[in-house]
Amino acid sequence: MGITSLAGMLIAAVIALIALAAGDHNSIFIPGLLEGLWLTVRITAVGAVIAVFMAIVAALARLYGSKPVRWLAVGYVEFFRGTSALVQLFWLFLRVADFGIFMEPFTVAVVTLGLNVGAYGAEVVRGAIQGITAASGKQRPLST
Repeated sequence: MGITSLAGMLIAAVIALIALAAGDHNSIFIPGLLEGLWLTVRITAVGAVIAVFMAIVAALARLYGSKPVRWLAVGYVEFFRGTSALVQLFWLFLRVADFGIFMEPFTVAVVTLGLNVGAYGAEVVRGAIQGITAASGKQRPLST
């Protein structure tokens, strides 16, 4: 999905909100909807930064790291790709507190989104790196 698609959906959402606000009986919902929209944009932006960072680090660790580092990267990718994001969200919000780590709901949402999407992104980055090395005729890096 490209940036133009996302911009189009955002414009459509704003138009829908304006259309809903036109009726007097719906205007009481607009402040809450706008607050939710702003929160979603913030979570997405910060989570995307974490996801890109984690994707690059995990892919490079998986391709070029020592054996324990590769195992750690594979474990991260397989765990976060193999479990539901909703389960990860509940675990970070409810179970991490048992270990004395308390996070605000916003922080939990951002960290969960970043780690989950970063695991999927790591496979994309790893495949892209391997594709470039294969196309250039150089030896492909080892992966597990």
